[in-house]
Amino acid sequence: MKPYSIATIAVVLVTSLDVPGVRGLRKELDTLSALGMGFAGRSVVLNFYDPKRGLTVADVEATIKAAVDIVIPQATVVPVSVNQGIPLLQSDLRDPVTRSLRQVVDRLAPVDEAPRKSRFGMRMKG
Repeated sequence: MKPYSIATIAVVLVTSLDVPGVRGLRKELDTLSALGMGFAGRSVVLNFYDPKRGLTVADVEATIKAAVDIVIPQATVVPVSVNQGIPLLQSDLRDPVTRSLRQVVDRLAPVDEAPRKSRFGMRMKG
């Protein structure tokens, strides 16, 4: 098995919309930078976003000195999904939380639109 280099690893950094979480993310970014760890893909995800919490996306970006790539809003569909045992990404819901989670998945594993053929001539997905 071929070892991975840091340059080929995608990293998803997640924080919530609170001061301790955002400061922790800033320290994590500073530490990674001090260690010289650059990544092929880095995504910053803001989880449980609610504009009534007193912080904005701009506040987070100013603190971490980086862009927030995906915002996952706070919503009641999350605990309902957990309580029903149906993952949001496997449901037919088209709410903002599910759309945001699909964005995270698409960043990590983009879907090939055109099916490929295997060496046996059979069509394969992605």
